[in-house]
Amino acid sequence: MNRGKDTSRTRLLIGLGALGLALLAVLLAVLLLRPEPEAGLWQAPLHSRTYVQVEKALRDPFLDAERAAGLPPERVFKPLPPEVVRLLGDSAVDYDAFTGTYLDESAAKNLIAAAGRAGLVATASAERRVELPWHELIAGDEAGRSHPGFRAMGQEKGQAVPGLYLLQLAYPFKEEWTASLSACGIRQLAYFQERTLLVKAESDEKLRACAAIAPYISWIGPFLTTDRYAPETFERGASGEGWDLHFAPGTDLRGKEASLATGIKAQSVPQAARAELPAQPILHAQGPAAPLRAIADTDADLLSVTRHSTIELSDERQGQIVAGNHNGARVNLTPRYRAWLQNRCLIPGSTAVSCPQAAANQQTVCMIDGGYDTGFQANGQPPSGKRRHPDLAGPERVLRLQNFPNPNLVTSWDRGGHGTMVAGIIAGAGGT
Repeated sequence: MNRGKDTSRTRLLIGLGALGLALLAVLLAVLLLRPEPEAGLWQAPLHSRTYVQVEKALRDPFLDAERAAGLPPERVFKPLPPEVVRLLGDSAVDYDAFTGTYLDESAAKNLIAAAGRAGLVATASAERRVELPWHELIAGDEAGRSHPGFRAMGQEKGQAVPGLYLLQLAYPFKEEWTASLSACGIRQLAYFQERTLLVKAESDEKLRACAAIAPYISWIGPFLTTDRYAPETFERGASGEGWDLHFAPGTDLRGKEASLATGIKAQSVPQAARAELPAQPILHAQGPAAPLRAIADTDADLLSVTRHSTIELSDERQGQIVAGNHNGARVNLTPRYRAWLQNRCLIPGSTAVSCPQAAANQQTVCMIDGGYDTGFQANGQPPSGKRRHPDLAGPERVLRLQNFPNPNLVTSWDRGGHGTMVAGIIAGAGGT
């Protein structure tokens, strides 16, 4: 009898054990098969390590930059010494002028010390900032993900825009990585500071599965609706000048116009058709702020919203101060500063001073800025058929326009006027 009870107990215990194993198997399957964590929480192993960049030594420290530009990198820079190479680890990525790698804290200190002994410059950084047009965040820090202004308004976090992701690279950008993204069906829409791209993809899993670029990714996060505009963009209600709505390439602007709420007027902003600066679909909208803010919070094709403003000439004062034509209260516009440039043989054409060297004394300057305004009018027509501001077009002074790091990067160019202003400061003839 007791034996029978013991047998039943044994069977019961065996049954419970089998059930426990079955539940454990189900739990493991769920853990293994469930989707990856939310994209905003994903970061690569490199994210927790220290980035070290070791600068290569020049073969000829006195080599002229223009001559160096025409030489292959191995003719300009020396290879890193073997004792430095041994300490780079298995995460090193080589560039023409430097090598970057990720190491733990102790190994990073050893590499920097070895580089110093070899007379090389090496710097370490654990920087995880992402600089978007409207705010700055730390990759992986969900608590500070949104602009403080939105948090003060009770919007702790915007909604993820379907199909749009922020992708921070662990290393300085290489142009061939753009081709790798395209081959994986991923489209690059914008490049932000601190090695961050805005991309369009089916999912964040697709980004991590792109083998050609996956080893170089530090962090992937969703692009939020609150990343598209500043907190104060709609705070003043209806605006006489309205707002510019920048959409992803290929967006049907006519369809967007037709879907706008009653009371909102909109028209497309003409864009010059130029290969070096691809057109971006932009709507200039006017009307009440509330429905436009609703678009900014829900539209899946929208990239950014800015308050529309009329471009006007500015910052002429500093040029006139340099030329001695401004007395602190008002500017004397008669002399301009062409004569000031000519008298210093910086531009040809002076009649007062003989400057035979002026024509030969021309320098090429690379300007990294917000773009260059082609001078197109509001109706999309070029003024008098010219493509440049007269001060930069007679003779033509802009040798080349290039989007970096991606030649086909879709962007709006110099809508704030800063790049054009700096181009005028560097190379304007001062006659207009």
